[in-house]
Amino acid sequence: GKPGAGGGGSETRAESPARMEMQNHHAAPRLKQTPLTELVNYMDAQTYTTMRLQGPDPTKPSQLRAQGAQDAWGNVWQELERCPPPDIQHRKKLEVGLHKYFQSASMSMSHDGPLLSSISQSSVEQYHKMKTHKAALGMA
Repeated sequence: GKPGAGGGGSETRAESPARMEMQNHHAAPRLKQTPLTELVNYMDAQTYTTMRLQGPDPTKPSQLRAQGAQDAWGNVWQELERCPPPDIQHRKKLEVGLHKYFQSASMSMSHDGPLLSSISQSSVEQYHKMKTHKAALGMA
């Protein structure tokens, strides 16, 4: 329909300023992440301190996976908000199910990602130190 004519076409509704404004006010619910303090006993002190002060290392994709889950959830949420539901009850069920899925992924990745990235680095360093030590002792 024409702008301002009140046409009922789905393209007009989706592109209307009121609809766009509504989308901006309905951001996706934030996903919880495992607090870094819960991981302190599983990380070396240097990695923990660095992550606490500077956040995830952008050169280690494994540390950014939880944010990726939030971004993906945000994209799904925007599509759900953009498309009017044919059935409110089933839409709500879909939203709850998708939120649980992304929440589970976020918690797992925010817990496992930092641990795996710090362990793998630490393990490789430990292996090289052990190899050097054994070579120095003539055990290699």
